Amino acid sequence: MFSDLSTFHYFALSSCFISTVLGHGYVHSITLDGVTYQGADPYGPAISSPIRQVSSNSPAAPGYGNLNGPAVACGGDAKPASMTVPVLAGSNVTISWGKWPHNVGPIITYLGACNGPCESTDPTTIDFFKIDQVDFVPGTKDWVQAETLYLGKPYTFTLPFDVPPGDFIMRHEVIALHNAMNPGGAELYPQCIQISIDCGLGVIPKETVRFPGGYKATDPGLLINVYDDPGSLMYTFAGPEISLKEDPALDADAQESTLPASSTSVTTASPTASSTSSVVASTTSSRRTSSGMSTRRVTSSTTPFPTSTPPPPSSTSSRRRTSSTSAASTGQRSSSSTPIPSFVPELNPIELQNGRDALALNRQFTNVVADYDIGCAGDAFAQCLWGKWVTTKCPVTTVCAALPNVGMAGTSIACTTPFDRDARIAATGATLRMRRRKRRTSRSHL
Repeated sequence: MFSDLSTFHYFALSSCFISTVLGHGYVHSITLDGVTYQGADPYGPAISSPIRQVSSNSPAAPGYGNLNGPAVACGGDAKPASMTVPVLAGSNVTISWGKWPHNVGPIITYLGACNGPCESTDPTTIDFFKIDQVDFVPGTKDWVQAETLYLGKPYTFTLPFDVPPGDFIMRHEVIALHNAMNPGGAELYPQCIQISIDCGLGVIPKETVRFPGGYKATDPGLLINVYDDPGSLMYTFAGPEISLKEDPALDADAQESTLPASSTSVTTASPTASSTSSVVASTTSSRRTSSGMSTRRVTSSTTPFPTSTPPPPSSTSSRRRTSSTSAASTGQRSSSSTPIPSFVPELNPIELQNGRDALALNRQFTNVVADYDIGCAGDAFAQCLWGKWVTTKCPVTTVCAALPNVGMAGTSIACTTPFDRDARIAATGATLRMRRRKRRTSRSHL
């Protein structure tokens, strides 16, 4: 088959080298706020990127030593990235690993605050807190790693809305468990991205770890035989619990159905007759969640603002960062003559969904500070400006509320009376449907 022994040796060595190069992976790209940044090939030149370049696509452990080696922080010989890029708290993060070769194991993401410029921060010296982790596709024993990365698909998660604002190193990690039957057999592939988070709510993380030091070879999440009765496999994640939430719990009824993405552009509604303040103009940039639902980022236009607080708008379009509806707004109805219907003969499915979304948003506004580009903080109108939340109290007798749009998907934020808020939502049928559902639920327990 081979003409001489040297040819055989060359072929064998070449095959081994190709297998090594193609056998693992690295972060090919990350998408933040709709902007995609490419990662540098480990075997290529450095590029302008927020992704720290590693020197090999081999695992940080055991490839670069054990779990106590510095490579566990950000990957083998990871070099500081040339840039730190902005991202809004509560937005989606999409990471692609190219064609990933493994299909068993979790995907885990941490954040660690940079102690100075991220470009000069040593990741082994900072405290990381966990923000995301996945093992199986819900309701199955199929690994998310197998259903996304292994198929060449990216993985998307949501940046917590309550993360502190500032500059961070995001430690994104894929753990391969195909050889995890013995201590030290789990393969860790961490890679780090330098980001600057705007409009976070500033919640202090509950538990932090450092790398190296965050894992032990005998941790249940790293020492496990995933092929031993995989149908009933229970997995325990390595590291601490998730420290910050993606989103407060919403009412299940308000999330029962979703709408397709809307291409309607965002406008601002006309102010009510009682309003004496100007409406904040807005523009939008569209993006999609991991499930394909539309979200929109609302940003202030060239309309000038005072240095303290912006004027409270009578009605301004808003979008929730993980919402299923597109941001849009409508004209005003009369707040004094709109009755609350006791019966809704025919329900418009778009407006019904808008009503459900408005209910869910208003419940959130009573429990947390606005986690939106535009939203409510209690009875105050809130807007993310220049990377910080700015709030303005609504006029006396009015409250800040999410209102359902009419004729198009979405909700609007306005200072209005509680009666007007309730009447607009009830007119969609959302309130009536929820009452009927609750009655059926109550009877089912009798």
